[in-house]
Amino acid sequence: MNHAARRVTRPVSLVCALTVSVLAGTASPALAGGPPTTAHVEVGPGGDPVFSPKNAHARIGDTVEWDWASSGHSSTDSSGLGLWDSGVLSQGDTFSRVFTAAGKYHYVSTPDAGAGMTGVVRVPMQVNPKSGVAGITNFRFTWGDAAPPAGVYFEVQCLEGSAGKFRDCFGSPGLGETFRTTLGSGGTWHFRARLLNTVSGAHTNWSPIATVAVT
Repeated sequence: MNHAARRVTRPVSLVCALTVSVLAGTASPALAGGPPTTAHVEVGPGGDPVFSPKNAHARIGDTVEWDWASSGHSSTDSSGLGLWDSGVLSQGDTFSRVFTAAGKYHYVSTPDAGAGMTGVVRVPMQVNPKSGVAGITNFRFTWGDAAPPAGVYFEVQCLEGSAGKFRDCFGSPGLGETFRTTLGSGGTWHFRARLLNTVSGAHTNWSPIATVAVT
């Protein structure tokens, strides 16, 4: 892992006590809620230009496998980051990818883009525990279990309460995959993450919101 590519700053009012922990290579089953699993998506069932299900769900470290039910389709990342491309495959073929970072991943079958053959993989951040005491509980936030591709960084944002706007936190973009911190004030905190190329501006969509209740 290239530690030089990651910036860590101390966000104002967010952190009372701060410890950074970077985990590389493998996912923690305890964090992921159990061993990694595989979600299946059928490609072109019945010869129709669709992915089934259109919306797939995975945890960090899980695999998504696409199974071709008809020929002439692809599974291709459409974020602009070039994260994966199965190529055009035939009935009976399979293609799989391990999702190592939180985000919402849109993809397309390139020969069928005009027919609207698109899909989404949703990968949430992991937070443990999900509730605690301000300034005391040590929360663990995980938005990836491996370094992102070259030139791509993690971007993590937070929102305290229900008003205002999400803002960058944890010194993002571009630090490690796991962060430990206390939260300095009570209320409901909201967190989201995505992958971002800071040069081209290409990015995945934001992950499903993770919430933390602080008293």
